[in-house]
Amino acid sequence: MIREDLLHFIWRTKRFDVKQLATTNGDKIELLDWGQLNHDAGPDFLNAKIKIGNTIWAGQIEMHLKSSDWNKHNHSSDAAYNNVILHVVYEHDEDIITQSGHNIPCMELKSRIDAPVIQNYRELMSSTARIPCEPLFQHVRELHRDLWLERVLVERLEQKTKFIQQLLSTTKNDWDEVIYIMMARYLGMKVNAEPMQMLAERVPLKILEKHRDQENQVAALLFGASGLLDIAEEDSFVKLLQREWNILKAKYSIEKLPSTIWKRLRLRPANFPSVRIGQLVSLICRESRMMRFIREQNSIQELRALFLIEPNEYWKTHYSLGEASAPRSKKLGKQAVDTILINVVVPLLFQYGRLRNLESMCDRAFDILRELPAENNKITRIFSDLNYPIQNAHSSQAALQLHKSYCLPKKCTNCGIGQRLIQGLQ
Repeated sequence: MIREDLLHFIWRTKRFDVKQLATTNGDKIELLDWGQLNHDAGPDFLNAKIKIGNTIWAGQIEMHLKSSDWNKHNHSSDAAYNNVILHVVYEHDEDIITQSGHNIPCMELKSRIDAPVIQNYRELMSSTARIPCEPLFQHVRELHRDLWLERVLVERLEQKTKFIQQLLSTTKNDWDEVIYIMMARYLGMKVNAEPMQMLAERVPLKILEKHRDQENQVAALLFGASGLLDIAEEDSFVKLLQREWNILKAKYSIEKLPSTIWKRLRLRPANFPSVRIGQLVSLICRESRMMRFIREQNSIQELRALFLIEPNEYWKTHYSLGEASAPRSKKLGKQAVDTILINVVVPLLFQYGRLRNLESMCDRAFDILRELPAENNKITRIFSDLNYPIQNAHSSQAALQLHKSYCLPKKCTNCGIGQRLIQGLQ
């Protein structure tokens, strides 16, 4: 069994017999421009130019395993495919007519592809190993492997910076506001990430900055807006926050969130939303100009120090407002802080450097990853077993991206390692 992605790969790399090309009707084909792969809806390759017989055609190229797939995919009724000038198929089984009524020239590849290429591809697609190329991964030359992993690491950062770019747009390029929202989202973890982001957007940093020398007022703003302050408890701290909130919500016209959006089920108490909001309060009161601080620090120790946050004394004996518990520190641990550096600080520095053409800032982002310890999970252990050295966060992040974007969906034809293996190269 093969998929269309193999045809795309073979076309891009010209891994088929290109001598004496002809349509299924016997007309001579000369490929003048092979086109560019289309990553959006529509024909597979755009802006191609071919010569059929004595006529030069410019337009799009569509690919299918069988010619009849054209009709199965309803292209025959789609005007977007009227400009297709060549139908490239693995096997021709039916003549095709466009929505506008034109016959499309067809070229069959079945007899032109080397058998080992098909075999190598099928082995990868049918693999039941932890990653498709597990038996062969170690045979790929270290140079090719490392170059590809470096590339997928950049790809991972580029994906993360899309969210940063969205926030920059909504905050009018306020980097401190962006990192505040990102920190709130991170502290919420997966379960409460969305509510924490909604809270940060409802109470902007520019408001909190006016009160950062009064921690109780910062806490009142965030807990009040979260909806978690709506409790009837004989608790002096809660009552203090409620009094402050009643004044501040009127001053800034802040609407509170419904308390029902917060999740606690199956969360460790240390990750309850109240504890996480308390940590955010502590961070804001410590340093509100976080982007400048991050840019100016040259050591991992200094960066870690910023995020080794601990909420005030109240939270030593509470996991939620008004609910007393046994004393325990709620300080963020070193591992949690390192995860912040990987998922918040590094993408911020990378995007800041790219937008301002500061190569040194992008390099600093990669240096931080090299200085941080590697993540240890079932994915990174797979690559360790295959003798890919997971020495630091730089290599572990690359491995995670490779697995998520290429190994798991079996996109071997888009993977630099898979491409070499399909072609029988090492």
